Amino acid sequence: MANRNGMSIGSFLILALFFIVPAVSQEILEYEPEDAVLISIDLRDYDDTYTMKLAPGLYEMGVQLRFQDETPVLEGSGSGLGPEATILDFYSYSASEDDARAFSIRGPAIIRNITILNADGRALDLRTGSVDSPSDAPVIFENVWFINCQTIFKSTGGRTVGTPAAPMIVKNCVFAITADYPSDFGAPSSIINLRDTSYATFDHCDFFNHDLAVSMRLDDPEAAPNEGPSVTITNSILLATNGNDGTVETDDIYLTQGSLTIKNSVLWDLVSEGELLVTGGAEPEIIDSVVYNPLYVNVTPGTLNADLDFNLQSGSPASGLGLDGLNAGSIAGEPVSVYHWSLF
Repeated sequence: MANRNGMSIGSFLILALFFIVPAVSQEILEYEPEDAVLISIDLRDYDDTYTMKLAPGLYEMGVQLRFQDETPVLEGSGSGLGPEATILDFYSYSASEDDARAFSIRGPAIIRNITILNADGRALDLRTGSVDSPSDAPVIFENVWFINCQTIFKSTGGRTVGTPAAPMIVKNCVFAITADYPSDFGAPSSIINLRDTSYATFDHCDFFNHDLAVSMRLDDPEAAPNEGPSVTITNSILLATNGNDGTVETDDIYLTQGSLTIKNSVLWDLVSEGELLVTGGAEPEIIDSVVYNPLYVNVTPGTLNADLDFNLQSGSPASGLGLDGLNAGSIAGEPVSVYHWSLF
């Protein structure tokens, strides 16, 4: 039997099923803290796109997490340091490795609603493509806290991180290296350490570090025939504790080559009580930003990790400073789950 348009009912049903039933279903894998070993195994061995959902709790990580060519989603229940947060603690792995790299990211990935603790060497080893074959999909971080990680966003010379059309995207994230940095780890290093052909955007983030907030340079002109990495930071707070040791000023931003643009943000050095020190020869472009203490509720040198509170006190210069009219910093904009109370 045919319908009024001449199409058979059987053909119509086949077409309907084609549009209703997806050709590929994305699998969801769920984990509890005792499944920490399985997370790394599944990341390496799973052959399709998938979502890994991590329940609240403390995951003691003994190995590296390696993201391959697919686009997995690693999703926790929330960031921060409370019992409802998903916390990946790489202390045991870092203590056993000379150059620990907690996350090795070799392709596009989405990571959100997680806290990452104690990653020595680097929290993220970013190698998402080559100059001749860059990744066409970005790496995305949303509502991720990085606490006591020696270097966080680290690319290797001659490798690409994102493209001009698809940069690495970092939103509503916190990067904090406090005085509680494990004594058997190396000295704290930069939060952003991108080289050669790298492109990234940071929006509504908090930077808090003893050492460099940003380090950008060109290591391999032949492998990266461009003008160096390009980074944009908007609606954020950059808080340093370098100051001056009495003889030599320590830098907060080291920029030899590349493009660093900071918009609608707060910049402050707690020790020198003034602006961030820029070295390296190149200068960042700073737009509609202020040099003033951001007045966090409780973020000072020596603060216990579990007490870090990036909420703003009344009268903070970050209030309403954002390009979107919201507060600068991570706890603004779209709702995110952040758990501040002590887990320890």
